[in-house]
Amino acid sequence: QATLKYMPPTKHMTGNIFKGQVQDALFNVASSVTQQNIHLLGMMTEAIHTPFIQDRFLAIQNARYVFSTMKDLHSEIEFKRGGQIEQRAQCVLAQTEQMLAEIEKMGLTVAIGQGLFAEISRTPTGGKGLDGVLQKADDYYNPFPELMLHGLLGSDTNLAKPQVHAAAHSAAPAGGAEGTANLDSDPKNPWVKPYGDTLNDGRVQVSFTLPVALDETAKEGAKRLAALMGLEEPAVVHAEDMGQGFSFFVLYGQCKHQIDLSTLQVAKPDYQVLDKDAIDQLIAEKLGRRMVVLGATIETDAHTVGIDAIMNMKGFNGHKGLESYHQIRAINLGAQVDSEDLVARAIEESADVILVSQVVTQKNIHLDNLTKLCDLLEAEGLRDRVILIVGGPRISHELAKELGYDAGFGSKTYAEDVASFAIHEWMARRTTPVAPLAPPPQGGAASGPAKPVPRQPLDQANCSGEPS
Repeated sequence: QATLKYMPPTKHMTGNIFKGQVQDALFNVASSVTQQNIHLLGMMTEAIHTPFIQDRFLAIQNARYVFSTMKDLHSEIEFKRGGQIEQRAQCVLAQTEQMLAEIEKMGLTVAIGQGLFAEISRTPTGGKGLDGVLQKADDYYNPFPELMLHGLLGSDTNLAKPQVHAAAHSAAPAGGAEGTANLDSDPKNPWVKPYGDTLNDGRVQVSFTLPVALDETAKEGAKRLAALMGLEEPAVVHAEDMGQGFSFFVLYGQCKHQIDLSTLQVAKPDYQVLDKDAIDQLIAEKLGRRMVVLGATIETDAHTVGIDAIMNMKGFNGHKGLESYHQIRAINLGAQVDSEDLVARAIEESADVILVSQVVTQKNIHLDNLTKLCDLLEAEGLRDRVILIVGGPRISHELAKELGYDAGFGSKTYAEDVASFAIHEWMARRTTPVAPLAPPPQGGAASGPAKPVPRQPLDQANCSGEPS
């Protein structure tokens, strides 16, 4: 009935932080399906240096994801009787019983001195642990014993939802939010630099590939490159040959640069995010009809994960898509839609909004695709008749405006963000409903490829439908 503590695979960490994150995820799975009582989090940088705050954050995030999605998986698993897993478990159990019997004979202190635990020897008089022992202050508070006593950190814990026991909450010191520790930060200081494990230490980790075979010269070259990036005391903690004349590196160093956040101005859409019901109500009130939103991934881009997350009924991450909105007619054309076909369909459907997703960005192909669509809309005289929105992992609002779009959305964007902007932009443009788009003229986008007008440089013209 003793509580078990499950340790992460520290000795298997290589310095490859990406592989380490996968190893820790598998470790978390093993802990979940075997219902361990106390789970120590593995971190992708352990055995390399003191883990950064981001490493601790990612370790917690990793465990939360696995424990919340696999909390009941153990009830569906049966191991083969007499199989390798069962044999290994019986072997480990027998060895453990033998070791415990030896400890019982020699005593715990002697056993620790002989290195029976984790192959690390700590003699009774040879350590320095006493130097780190401090007397508790009168207002000392540690929420974990109380939480553990109530089973909140046991194998049945749903780590996806933070939980704080009432007794722990009542004992929390003043100023602490439900026992949350206050990190060392200075929110009033606009000057910031990377935070490793201490404020203003500038510690960062970077990874990159060099187009050379791995050798000592390549390692030194990686260090010199990191120094040229502005990293002081760069260290190569992982180097791996990728084959065919390529090598992969993970480095650490101290960033010597800092930035004054108070001097920055970030372009972003100006609108109020509304919930689904409020958006439907506003569309019904202002348009007097359903808003038509046409979505597609254009040209060579075959990735629909972004457009589907916004358009499809189920949406993404608990946020319903535009198809679930009663006052929106969402039409998802899918992947690799030619810009000419998208313009023709927009005319056919009298679209109010065109939503474009671009995920593939190799060699900036997304810029060519987005420019082509905007050119076609201008050539057909339709640019000022539709609200043009683009989204994708490398899309910013500033870039979207530069390309002539009304708004740009990056990651962490949901249907309510897009819909809220669309109705606010519609209201800003007009106070009464506009007439549907006219059928295309002979030779227009609906009857064949359009012939876009020559495009001026972005600093001399725009795609907003207004005079440059």
